[in-house]
Amino acid sequence: MSQGQIGSLSITTQSSGGSGQPVTGNWLTDAQLRASPVEVYFAEQIYTNIYRFNQVNAVASATETTVVSYTVPTGKTAALFMSQVSGDNIAEFRLYADSNLIHTQRTFFGDLNATMKFELRGYELTSGQVLSLKVIHNRPMLGSFTGNLQIKESI
Repeated sequence: MSQGQIGSLSITTQSSGGSGQPVTGNWLTDAQLRASPVEVYFAEQIYTNIYRFNQVNAVASATETTVVSYTVPTGKTAALFMSQVSGDNIAEFRLYADSNLIHTQRTFFGDLNATMKFELRGYELTSGQVLSLKVIHNRPMLGSFTGNLQIKESI
């Protein structure tokens, strides 16, 4: 290969169980760079998927109401990856970690469903933290709302 030419690189990963998965990518040769074997290890995280769902009915106007919540168990960590919300009224959904507001999402007529995503690593939580999904609306009639929390919890 000449200088500056792109080639294919294959890396084999090894987990603690001894099996490997090939990972491919591109590399660029350079007069000062020499390709050599590289060992790459990825830390294995063992976790369990947690799904919390709840529905609240007869929610009065201008009353912040908890739809669903989750507490990280003692000695564990967790990460929120997604929350989906819905209702029969336009509303604002608020997501709290302990008492700190971390995200909001509004629904409107024409689309009374919404999704909050925390991609890559998720929103990380530590032992004892409380995650709460709350709703508030300003319509004159009572409202019904649903919500879920999709979490990965360490084992």
